Amino acid sequence: MNPLRTPHLPALAALLALSGDPQTATPRAPTEGMTERRPDLTPELVQAVDRGLAFLASSQSIEGSFGPPRARVAITALSALAFMAGGHTEGRGRYRSQVGRALEYLIRCVDRSDPKSVKYGYITAAEDQLSRMHGHGYALLALAEAIGTTAGDSPRRKRLREALTLATRLAENGQQQHKDYGGWYYEPKAERHEGSVTICILEGLRAARNAGLKVDKGVIDRAVEYVRQSQHQETGGFRYEIGSERVSFALTAAAVCTLNAAGEYDDPVIHRGLDYMVEHWDKLVKDGEWYYYAGFYAAQAFYHAPPQRRLWERFWPKLRADLLEHQDARTGSFDYRGTDPEEYGPEYSTAMAMLVLQIPYQYLPIFQR
Repeated sequence: MNPLRTPHLPALAALLALSGDPQTATPRAPTEGMTERRPDLTPELVQAVDRGLAFLASSQSIEGSFGPPRARVAITALSALAFMAGGHTEGRGRYRSQVGRALEYLIRCVDRSDPKSVKYGYITAAEDQLSRMHGHGYALLALAEAIGTTAGDSPRRKRLREALTLATRLAENGQQQHKDYGGWYYEPKAERHEGSVTICILEGLRAARNAGLKVDKGVIDRAVEYVRQSQHQETGGFRYEIGSERVSFALTAAAVCTLNAAGEYDDPVIHRGLDYMVEHWDKLVKDGEWYYYAGFYAAQAFYHAPPQRRLWERFWPKLRADLLEHQDARTGSFDYRGTDPEEYGPEYSTAMAMLVLQIPYQYLPIFQR
């Protein structure tokens, strides 16, 4: 199943998964009666997810945000996605209130001060110094995924669409073109470009397009070409930016995942990237370099890999077991592995862990095959 062609599946999945009162019922865990047929789902995973989502719910601020002030936009977007990945929407499920408040926070963060400004439509907060365009991309993704779970004529859906439209135009206008490709950097309009920001924005734009917004196809095509051009020809890994020799497991996983989201699955570029990931698996589980970021994209890349390679069957049990070792059984939060605790907090690591562990749930379109 191609997630690019199924923009409303999250609403359908959540609806089918609910029992009892649709507004208060908790989505049924996909493991009920399925563990024998689905070895990628285990009771331990479900328990970890329950504890992790409960921790996130208890960590939300009064204003609806998550995480320390310096990375609040990105972490709020990721937390909203973590709840939606469990089948919770702002209208359904145990955590409907948390989802609604998080989305409202992101909507309020859209810059509407000056239509002529290069920051018009930028999803940002005054105290947030770290999210920047990474956070904008994650917020794009969260708002787009939320539209598919919101009633078509509701005032909230109109507000979501208006915010997403402004944020999409900001991204389109900020793309830096370099010959036949284009990327993004840490600020809305900058002369430089780099891979991890480009990947976040590209995934957000694809999700916006799936949600029914008109997105400039040329912008998406140039961004896809930027990602492809970032592959290191000798190693198959992906570089921090075109022209750089800096290659990493995290960037390779993110690039492969993003090319999958663009509809490319069985391409030599994909296979070489997957080969690099298999060869450098220890970079994730042992070195812990950007552990949660890398795990988020690696799990998706393996899940969408060509079935004949059986990479999901091979690596998912390892990643799942490793993740579960990093959860605090008392609080439900996940440790800081590879991130700065003061700048990102346990909300970031927990939201990312929740997203990874809930990939088999298949509620979010970005996770669907």
